[in-house]
Amino acid sequence: MIELLKLLIVLVCLKFIHIFSFYSNGLVLFFLLLVCCLVKLNPIKLIFKLKYFLLSIFIIYPLSIPGEIIINVMNLNFTLEGFISGSEQCIRLLNFFLVAKLYLISTSSYSVINSLMYFVYPLKFFSFNVLRLHKIMLLTFTYFDNFSKKSFNFREPIISLKKLLENKTQIKIRYTKFSVNPMGYFFIFLYIGSLILL
Repeated sequence: MIELLKLLIVLVCLKFIHIFSFYSNGLVLFFLLLVCCLVKLNPIKLIFKLKYFLLSIFIIYPLSIPGEIIINVMNLNFTLEGFISGSEQCIRLLNFFLVAKLYLISTSSYSVINSLMYFVYPLKFFSFNVLRLHKIMLLTFTYFDNFSKKSFNFREPIISLKKLLENKTQIKIRYTKFSVNPMGYFFIFLYIGSLILL
């Protein structure tokens, strides 16, 4: 139940980040960087992983948004409004990724899956096999954790995968059946109500 509340709080934070202005998002980014330093998470490493994505966003916006031209290079017009919009989107995306990273380092993958299942569980009434989806999500997250370890060599994926499959201790997964707490739907109802009011 606590993990569902954490997920709902993260979703509300993401909604507010989406609504906030450029300056408010700058303050949120500063606050998130301070929190990352407090929990000993290196935000520079995350930003470095996203560098090409953020750079492409920052370049596409000045080229596609009309406005006052500030740079003209070989028929490519970079606009001031585009630079402002691009930097706003980059800061917003950084905030999204930092909030998600802080959530994921404070929550186990099993708890994340169980929290997400509250949103999927009502599909059971439309004859959707929810427990099978729960198993698939659990296996996906577990294998993702195994592949993200440093022992996996992406330059030689066949050999690394063969070593991973031969080592039976890393593949063992504990599975407990998902059970629904009805109080969780009260919190989801409050979350959906808050989205409607925003």
